[in-house]
Amino acid sequence: MICLVALAVFGVLGIFSVRYRLLAKEAFECVLRRVTLRKCKTGMDRRIKMWVTKKLSRFPGLARTVYRRFEIFSWAFTIAFFLSVFYSALSVYNILVHGSCDPGGGCFIAGGCGNPDCGPGCVCPVGHDCSAGCVEECSCGGCENESGKVQEGLSPSS
Repeated sequence: MICLVALAVFGVLGIFSVRYRLLAKEAFECVLRRVTLRKCKTGMDRRIKMWVTKKLSRFPGLARTVYRRFEIFSWAFTIAFFLSVFYSALSVYNILVHGSCDPGGGCFIAGGCGNPDCGPGCVCPVGHDCSAGCVEECSCGGCENESGKVQEGLSPSS
């Protein structure tokens, strides 16, 4: 099912180049045949198999294993591809809707401090209760813990 991944990748790349449009068309034909449980006539799956094997030829044992078990590897790669697309889309959705890639507030990308009332990276002054929400004295750009120290990996704003 590597043709399914090729269809997704070449479909996007085909927006920018004619070369990839032709490959996307070929991948689409291959996917249609595979969905109906028939062999791919375009030969795209064999070409991808040969290309991967060629790249791994420096490691003969690994190349032999991948060549023999290519269908299993292609299914694993296809599943991993679509899982990564799903979780990336979910994170983008959460950032747009909730302001954080994790609705619970623990998003490293958006820099949230765990308080959903605070904006991304809101730092409350030492001694201020952040659970009540951020006030004007708060600054953004880093996260302070209860002792007033900036948490690792995040920097306070000036």
